[in-house]
Amino acid sequence: MFGVVGLVALSSSFSIAPKQELFQQAGESDPEVMNAYIQFISEYGRSYASKQHATDKFKVFKRNYEAIKEHNKHESVMPFVMKVNQFADMTAEEF
Repeated sequence: MFGVVGLVALSSSFSIAPKQELFQQAGESDPEVMNAYIQFISEYGRSYASKQHATDKFKVFKRNYEAIKEHNKHESVMPFVMKVNQFADMTAEEF
């Protein structure tokens, strides 16, 4: 099992990649999204088979995270609040 402390864990066939490398590959610079993703992978023990898979999953997470934020902006008229959970790096098809 890989530990995650400011790092994105990748499978044994790939080395542990610094989070900055992942975010650069994904073209990400928003610290809020980056911190939310680091917290997500730490909390849910995510590891990915390759750097590309990690980058792809981050992009899915980012889309879902932004949808959560947009939904919660309208909290006063919505019957529920959304939050990041174990499914936050999944597409609708994967879910």
